[in-house]
Amino acid sequence: MIPVLSRGQMRAFDAHATGACAVPSLVLMENAGRGVADVIERELGVVTRPSRVVVVCGAGNNGGDGFVVARHLVTRGHTVTVHRSAPLEKLAGDARANHDALAGIGVPIHEVDEDTASLRADLAHAEIIVDALFGTGLARPIVGVHAAVVEAINHGRKSVVSVDVPSGLDADTGASLGAVVKATMTVTFALHKLGLLTPSGAALAGRVHLVDLGVPSSLVERVGHSALLLEPAE
Repeated sequence: MIPVLSRGQMRAFDAHATGACAVPSLVLMENAGRGVADVIERELGVVTRPSRVVVVCGAGNNGGDGFVVARHLVTRGHTVTVHRSAPLEKLAGDARANHDALAGIGVPIHEVDEDTASLRADLAHAEIIVDALFGTGLARPIVGVHAAVVEAINHGRKSVVSVDVPSGLDADTGASLGAVVKATMTVTFALHKLGLLTPSGAALAGRVHLVDLGVPSSLVERVGHSALLLEPAE
């Protein structure tokens, strides 16, 4: 059986990995983003041909994961356009470090304008959209320009890959927090989240893929879990 974690338990898992286990949070973010890039290439059949990808990033750690995804896809030869939904000064810590690393290798990062016109224009030409706006920490409705970004992603009708959870999905209940991304596929990290396995959450998440963060999932014994997912053999 596979442990399933709540939002709080996942936060405690990450804290244990960076604190007691001394694994830098920047390493966890790098492993997460690289894992998403691996799944995109493997599951969407783009390993052998360059694809047009638009990555939409928020200001927090989910956005930081998105910057890592973009860097790895660019390195592998894909055409990647990156849009940031928040002003640069809102970024800090690991998210800012990976933003600057992406910019440092020459990838332009566009700030989303109020009418989302430039984002919509790029989405129209994309084959794959990566949703890295909000992660498991979101606990309030998405409104304003962020809601417009979610609507633009959903209107694109392309393959949408959400990072960790679809933006706007409550990681504990699977309920929609106002606007919510409807993903083709969700790549979640380390362990499954409760919200991805409820009927409403599963419908929004699409196919869920689990990637490791470079720390053993057995660390869950230190933080506990909220449910167990049966495997086919069981």
